[in-house]
Amino acid sequence: MDNLYAELRDIEGFKAISIWPLAPIWWVIIITTLIIITAIVVTLRRRSHYRSSWRYDTMNILSKLQYNLSKHNTYQTAIKLNETIRRIAIHKYSRKTCASLSGKVWLNWLKENDPNNYDWQSKGKILAEISYIPEDKNDISEDHVYNLIQAIKKWV
Repeated sequence: MDNLYAELRDIEGFKAISIWPLAPIWWVIIITTLIIITAIVVTLRRRSHYRSSWRYDTMNILSKLQYNLSKHNTYQTAIKLNETIRRIAIHKYSRKTCASLSGKVWLNWLKENDPNNYDWQSKGKILAEISYIPEDKNDISEDHVYNLIQAIKKWV
């Protein structure tokens, strides 16, 4: 029996817990999860900020005008486009700069301030004249109004 006691050894204390108790793969999973969550939060905040901006509202208006565009409402759509582009110009620049512009001066101003260099003087001429054209005598083509909508969308 004494031989059995001789084989027993004292219990040693636990080893100290390391700073990195998790396996390296768990740290990779945790870091990847944090990166994904951060990316989702940043994306949602940007989307929320964009949806509360004037650009989002303007793009919605232009998309609705484009969707509802037909041969029968080109006149009303052109009038709304003229109002919309004036609102955009006043918002981007200032009321003092562009509220009083009309006719060829308005078209020249649009051409000078358009980053896409759209030919507003020839293709946007209807915007300067729409206020003076009687509704029953308009011959505005649907394609012409569609192209104006696309140009304004690029300008926004």
